[in-house]
Amino acid sequence: MITKEYIEKLMADNAKHINNYKERLEDNFLGNFEWVAEKIFKALWKDKIYEHIYGIYNEEDADVPQAIERLKTRYKEDLISRTLMSSSTNPIHNLTTLWISECKQELLEEL
Repeated sequence: MITKEYIEKLMADNAKHINNYKERLEDNFLGNFEWVAEKIFKALWKDKIYEHIYGIYNEEDADVPQAIERLKTRYKEDLISRTLMSSSTNPIHNLTTLWISECKQELLEEL
């Protein structure tokens, strides 16, 4: 079972990465954007999910394992039923769709 402490650890580790990426961007945005953009996007996206899961622990009468299983099931269905990239005319939208899919895969492994 995934514990509240485990989610706190994931959140803390992720926060360290986010701060590191932000510092790198502040030091030299143009030089680091190419290398950090994907990493910071993914870290920030996953941070929202960690916060959501953490919030479930604070709800009264919440069935945390069941909520996490529902989330995992939804991610599995998304990954199976959707294409990895969107068919948008906006290439950035297509790229972020791919990154979100990769985040979902990573979360399935972590959770």
